[in-house]
Amino acid sequence: KKAKNCSPIPSQLDHLIAVGLWKDMSIRILNAKKSLKEMLSLKVKGETQARSLLFVTLAHSHKLFVGLGDGNLITYDIIVEKSEPRVKNNFPRRVTLGTRPIELSCLFSKNCLCIFVTGDRPTILFGRGNKVQYTSANVTEIHSVCSFSTEDYPDCLALSDAGSLTIGTVDDIEKLHIQTIELKQQPKKIVHHEPSRIFGLLTSESIFGSDEVENVRFLDDSTFEEIYRQQLKKNEKGLSICVSNLSGMDEYGLFIIVGASIIVSEDYEPKEGRIMAFSIQGEGKGRKVSLVAEVPTEGAVYNICPFMGDIVAAINCSIIKYRFKKVEEYEKALYFEEETSFEGFTIALYMKTMKNFVLVGDLMRSVTLLEYVEEKGQFSEVGKDYGANWMSSVEFIDEKFLLGSENESNLFVLKRNCESLSEEVRFRLDVCGQFHLGDFVNSFVKGSLVMEPVNAETAVKSCGVTGQSVIYGTSSGAIGSIVPITKEAYEYYIRLQRNLLRVIKPLGGLSHQEWRAFCNDRFIAESLNFIDGDIIESFVDMNQKEQERVLRYMTDELAGESIPLPKESMGRNELEKVEEKGWLHLETTVEEIENRILDMMRMH
Repeated sequence: KKAKNCSPIPSQLDHLIAVGLWKDMSIRILNAKKSLKEMLSLKVKGETQARSLLFVTLAHSHKLFVGLGDGNLITYDIIVEKSEPRVKNNFPRRVTLGTRPIELSCLFSKNCLCIFVTGDRPTILFGRGNKVQYTSANVTEIHSVCSFSTEDYPDCLALSDAGSLTIGTVDDIEKLHIQTIELKQQPKKIVHHEPSRIFGLLTSESIFGSDEVENVRFLDDSTFEEIYRQQLKKNEKGLSICVSNLSGMDEYGLFIIVGASIIVSEDYEPKEGRIMAFSIQGEGKGRKVSLVAEVPTEGAVYNICPFMGDIVAAINCSIIKYRFKKVEEYEKALYFEEETSFEGFTIALYMKTMKNFVLVGDLMRSVTLLEYVEEKGQFSEVGKDYGANWMSSVEFIDEKFLLGSENESNLFVLKRNCESLSEEVRFRLDVCGQFHLGDFVNSFVKGSLVMEPVNAETAVKSCGVTGQSVIYGTSSGAIGSIVPITKEAYEYYIRLQRNLLRVIKPLGGLSHQEWRAFCNDRFIAESLNFIDGDIIESFVDMNQKEQERVLRYMTDELAGESIPLPKESMGRNELEKVEEKGWLHLETTVEEIENRILDMMRMH
């Protein structure tokens, strides 16, 4: 299959033709000015052939995009010297964009060149600086796309699938990830009810001349039209919300559970609250939301989470497990029943669940891990951090590692000592990572901001990623990502970070090491087991001379020629093991480093 060239002006690619061969699964680049003389041959690794080829100048460099039949997109950086093409490096970037054959189309949207990738996960590629950015298109499976512009439909696209033709527009490329919805109220919490395609929100509204009004609102997740609104009682504040399936209630599907508090100015802490369960029935415009059950509580419901087919709530200083039941006499009457509780917190503000574990963030007594013992029907305290952190959020990385943030804009990771023979050591949660973020984190959630185009095998091999990333939101409006990586990947990136800081001139001469040190009003400690992603990604934006300097520092350090290896670096056996995996070796190239960073960037 012949490649298309969509460069808008004459370029060094004009005389080149790329042809994909099915028999040997290779790409041949031919010279149109020299009787189709073969100039270059590229071997495509894998078991599927090229289905679509595209030459383009994007992000200030010449590229050849190859769409495969299995949903993979390969990018070659092409350098043309004296009409002779060559590949910039031997590590073409491979991104998984679905499982079906890919078709590439070159388009111009508002004078911006972009590439539309069709398939079962339509994607738009565009250049930003020296980088190629990937963003998902909010359309279903697309077979073909082309530009379409008339007087009535200017600057549009025509998209076809198996049974329909759609005419639409592409938003400003720089804003593809962002859509602003005017609520006309202050949003506090949000969840997504996927089966009914509804967002559940807690909002507050200030009405002139009267008290503040709080609402539970339900919006369509596509049109954002309001489907239902439940106004809370006077002086009642919505504090928490979650989506949960409740055992024995399959006919109702998923519930949206809301926790609230009754605020009385004379009370030192809230003495009343309630938990509400909302059911959503029907589809499309026939969807109906109804409040099916509620239970009063003796305090504020600061947090609420699904837990083993039931729910668990953080109420003042207690963690309480509730079970949802039907009233036997009345088939449709439902109610909450308290099963068990665990007390002893100052104020249990933050909470996450995983399997039969509950992770609790206390107002001023750091983190506690509870385990629900089903045979006994009660909670047992199985882990505790004895630090005095004033918490702002918590999250499970996995069953062994726990993530927390505190009120001085620091992050920390705790490790369970499950294998220890000592009961005291097993109970203690030890700090194994700490980092000063410089922003107040108020929410953690597992997930990704992208459609995860890097498959699991590539994620481990190329990026060293070992688990699901955690997204955080801050009080300043920032959103960031924390990605767990292997020890080998950490050693690679920390070496890269250390040598990047030898090249980068810090603003105002400030020390990066001091800035990222864990710091609060009780102690200061160096950053531990965290990599600063902003520093790592700055390598991609460097010019070639700066990149080569960083590489030279890295190879000199690895060879022991420039500066001695730090005490915490790997021993010989570990280093040989890493070299086998392709992480650290003296033959590392600038292109290899850049590709690893770009693969990591595409994961968040």
